Amino acid sequence: MKKQLFSVLSFLMLCIGVQAQTTLISPTGDGGFENGATLASNGWTAVNGTTNTWNVGTAAFASGANSAYISNNSGVSYTYSNTTAAVAHFYRDVTFPAGETVINFSFKLRGDGDIFSGTYYDKLMVFSSPTTFTPTTASPVSSGTVLAGATLIYAQGANFGGAYVTISGTLPANFAGTTQRLIFTWHNDASAGTVPSSVDDISLTSRLPGNFISIASGNLTNPTTWDANAVPTAADNVTVTSTHTVALDV
Repeated sequence: MKKQLFSVLSFLMLCIGVQAQTTLISPTGDGGFENGATLASNGWTAVNGTTNTWNVGTAAFASGANSAYISNNSGVSYTYSNTTAAVAHFYRDVTFPAGETVINFSFKLRGDGDIFSGTYYDKLMVFSSPTTFTPTTASPVSSGTVLAGATLIYAQGANFGGAYVTISGTLPANFAGTTQRLIFTWHNDASAGTVPSSVDDISLTSRLPGNFISIASGNLTNPTTWDANAVPTAADNVTVTSTHTVALDV
């Protein structure tokens, strides 16, 4: 009976310490492109030109059955024309709950694009913007990362080849209580390039700030340092007890 009571109390303390999160984009649903065979059926809007366009299909998925990928033949194959400059976007509007200032964002990315002298010309980028802004295929220019009217969240700076890598980070706390447009952008110039972008398992969650108390000395980013067995963010409240030392390994 005491053991059961301790388990219940521990669970309640964990729930108090780290608030339940809200799933805004699911990596196994709309963020994994598993709700249908088009971007629209997954809640995304495509802005495509005539070549090197975003498509949903089975040619390059990381998990499930689908991903969103660049194709020069309407999604039949995962390949692109590297001699024709192109820009393509897909986006959706996301409403962030008020007060939920801990906003975590991740996705899986595959592809090499084109790099020359340390500069990426064919690559993936992610932007946020007000919902009044709609991207066009006129920008950004290749090698650049500026999309006038939007704010850059991520720009590809490595070659990933045939393997998917997970890109992760946090979004600004002041998104809480607002609606923002999340934009995935591909652009390429008219020379060279190998593997285009494929995106899968997009995840976006938000939660209220939590209260983290150290239970051992260790790194800030080690979940076992904290009573919640999770890693605090800049928006969380952190208490380091007098008997512990926590290293800022960020």
